[in-house]
Amino acid sequence: ALEIKSIPYTIPYNKIKDALIELKKTGKLEIKDIQEDSKAYKVNGKIKHQILIRVILPKALDPMRARSIIFKNTNLEKTLAIQFYVIKGDREIDIVSLKELGLAWINERRIYKRSLLNHKIANLHSTIDMLETKIKLCKEENIEKVVDIFRRNTKDDTAKALMKEYGLSSHQARICAEMSLRDFNKDALKRYQEKLKACMIEIETLNKIARL
Repeated sequence: ALEIKSIPYTIPYNKIKDALIELKKTGKLEIKDIQEDSKAYKVNGKIKHQILIRVILPKALDPMRARSIIFKNTNLEKTLAIQFYVIKGDREIDIVSLKELGLAWINERRIYKRSLLNHKIANLHSTIDMLETKIKLCKEENIEKVVDIFRRNTKDDTAKALMKEYGLSSHQARICAEMSLRDFNKDALKRYQEKLKACMIEIETLNKIARL
């Protein structure tokens, strides 16, 4: 019997099986039976499963000739089995196929990109929070009092007054206290509103990507 133990990911399992059935049906190769099996084996203490196809041949048939026919008609001769020794952690060594290595890399890349995406979303939330605070302070009903607070107080006292008067957090108040009076007028209000609109569109897009 011949066993096909390593099935390349570039050739679907069913295609190999169908090709073997066709060889048997057309008489190009005398095959007594085609069996499917799976085998479990250990690599560094971990259980791995291997799918294999067992081709039962007549005893008189030259196995090397049969292998050549099978390789040619199943496209196996166009493939090359590659295995990689991969170091995991400090000492653990694993043996993986090209497909496993590629999928592992894709998974790690996905985790990394998601981390960057989450970081960007968090920064956008922080930016939106500050823009909403600035818009609140620049509104017509608040602007005169805000300007008066800036003119009458030091930066530290300005921050405290903004926290008391408008319920700002210490972080929000500290950032606003560092701003100048020209950052609190109608033109500034328009800029903040436009930037807020752009940020809301961007965060909606990023949230859609994050849900994929």
